[in-house]
Amino acid sequence: MSNRVEALKEVSNAKVIVTENNAYVGAVLKDGGDKDISNDLKERVADAVRERIHL
Repeated sequence: MSNRVEALKEVSNAKVIVTENNAYVGAVLKDGGDKDISNDLKERVADAVRERIHL
């Protein structure tokens, strides 16, 4: 599942933890992540996880 998040061009490395009703994503961005994450990127990360686990 992490590989789907890592496939996003902005993401260097990612880990996903799934519980019964939630998924938690930790990601290292290629640009160093010194700025806020755009809503677009948040949605694309969420979509990548939802596609795999159907939350």
